[in-house]
Amino acid sequence: MRYLILTRPSGRQLPFRQSSTNLSCSFFAPLGKSALFQLPLSRSFTSGVIKPQAMLDAMSPATRLLDEYLREGGYQKWGWLIYRSTYQNDEDWNCFKGVIMEAMRKSIEYHKTPDLDHSLDQSLSLTFLEDRPSFENASKDQLRAHFQGWAQRAYFAENPRPFEAFNPNLATAPRYRYFIQIDEKSLQSLLHDTESSPRLKGLQSYGYVNFVDGWWKSLREHYATSQDPDLKEEIDEQLAHDYQSIEGCVEENTGWTMLHRLDMSVDFYHYTSGFVEDVWPLYYQRPPGITLW
Repeated sequence: MRYLILTRPSGRQLPFRQSSTNLSCSFFAPLGKSALFQLPLSRSFTSGVIKPQAMLDAMSPATRLLDEYLREGGYQKWGWLIYRSTYQNDEDWNCFKGVIMEAMRKSIEYHKTPDLDHSLDQSLSLTFLEDRPSFENASKDQLRAHFQGWAQRAYFAENPRPFEAFNPNLATAPRYRYFIQIDEKSLQSLLHDTESSPRLKGLQSYGYVNFVDGWWKSLREHYATSQDPDLKEEIDEQLAHDYQSIEGCVEENTGWTMLHRLDMSVDFYHYTSGFVEDVWPLYYQRPPGITLW
């Protein structure tokens, strides 16, 4: 396995992973809003030079890349499952649902691919789950337990002829790997400047949602089943770092991040369609840092 490293203007390094047996690579590049692209390898590419045509392919609009991804994977729907964990104000919640749907649709229109707008709009599904007894103030682990059951059922119910069997450990569709949780703090951040100010139209500049890896397990959970000495060493290193406890987690990766409202978009959805171990570290910020890709 060889790695080529590209650096974007901010200086952040982006990995190219090349396999000697599979002449393709996963390209994670922030072209405007980022997406996951597959670039063919050529002699010029393996020597560290990307052919102009490969770069043009990578710069295709996210809408076109997502459409191709959906067709090749046999996916009939795209979009997020969104849990309502706060029930203080129904008006705020209904306002949020309206503006987030509008924001997703505008992100489709932004790419100026009118031949795809209708099909992507029709297949877009933001699924809002509201159940006060089950979800009010629910922890991430409680929501994960529910989400995992939902994802396994919905994968085949929504996609009668998927290209591959359901396997969350592989690069399964983001809809069945991640979910969004809206608690009171995130809802207020999205719709208000302050808790006491009147509701404003649209999403606020610093609003965020809780973006959760629905199949995440802590290092301790992995070690309990594998007894891998390397994992034990990593656990000890993280304990020595003395991370602040976030919902009981003292590891660097908490399994969720505070995602900036600008990334509620077609671009980010397509970007997260890669292998979680590849894409998650590229945008993850430990709470209370807000992730903006």
